[in-house]
Amino acid sequence: MSALSVPSSIAAALALAIAAPAAVAAPATYRVVELGTIDGLTGVAAINDADTVVGGSYLAAWRWTPAAGMQFLGSGSGTAGLAIAQAINVHGVVAGQAWNTASTAIDAVAWGPGGAIARVLAPADDGQLSVTGLNARGQAAGFAFEAGPERAVLWQPDGSRVDLGTLAPFEPDALAEAHGINDAGAIVGMSAGNHRIHAFAWTAARGMLDLGALPGQESSAAAINAGGVVVGNSQPHGFPANSTAIAWVPGTGMLALPALPAQSPVYGATASAVNAAGDIVGGYAFDNGGIANGRPCIWIAAEGYAAYDLRDLIDPADPRKTGVQFYPAVGINAAGHVVMPGYDIAANGNRIYMLVPETP
Repeated sequence: MSALSVPSSIAAALALAIAAPAAVAAPATYRVVELGTIDGLTGVAAINDADTVVGGSYLAAWRWTPAAGMQFLGSGSGTAGLAIAQAINVHGVVAGQAWNTASTAIDAVAWGPGGAIARVLAPADDGQLSVTGLNARGQAAGFAFEAGPERAVLWQPDGSRVDLGTLAPFEPDALAEAHGINDAGAIVGMSAGNHRIHAFAWTAARGMLDLGALPGQESSAAAINAGGVVVGNSQPHGFPANSTAIAWVPGTGMLALPALPAQSPVYGATASAVNAAGDIVGGYAFDNGGIANGRPCIWIAAEGYAAYDLRDLIDPADPRKTGVQFYPAVGINAAGHVVMPGYDIAANGNRIYMLVPETP
């Protein structure tokens, strides 16, 4: 893998002053847990350490728990049933966006553990707000698209808003999106301006930092863990299908994550989530580059980010190993439980799945 070095001061600004749990080697097998679907809704977005999974697909937001299974989340007064849940924190608070029936706006919303909307943040000028990350302190990261260019935003628990700026502060048309936040309040995403698109990391102490990209490419960050490890993708300008999964590691810099062995041609890869141990999940696209041809992947930190096709690690006795087309993974929690959408071939329908590691 290749690496781009960065100043150690940037690494220190992102990492918490605590030791992250040690990563473990890839398990021998995973067992498959089917989470089901609600009226065909399968847009899975995130998982927390209690194995609560959330998502939505422009029709309704949903939450799945081991005890209650799949549930719709409430739409709340003044909002339509159209909603997407995109983040969940350790306390079970869910956040995302919902369409407002009283205007043409899209509100940023949060649902409490009971499923009712607990907080609504409305945009100005009938614009759009969206929460894409939520931490244990109740800080929410996302974006605001109102009168001007799209802006990366931090919402504090009291509802106050912080504009995170851009990587091109003197360019009036520069924009930014926040995609993830850790419990220390470090935020990652992407910023476009000065004829380039780069991943960023933001902290209250240092502001927005350019994480760079692979040589000659543009980049975007999707998530950050407690240790400051950032994941996302890098791609040639204008060619998203040729993306490379990347990780930005404090003290090391940006790494091009290894490709899956014996798989070609690869049309694109992305890293979507990283857990406390530094293990990363995402996926690859093959053949025509579409998600229907995707492969869920895990990169194991303790093995130098060795890449594994998660389908190969499913228990051979499980009929879903061959009976389900698993798509790229979107979330992983501290226990190593991985969530992703998939297509049940026999049932001719989309489902949501969790892969749970078994002790070898």
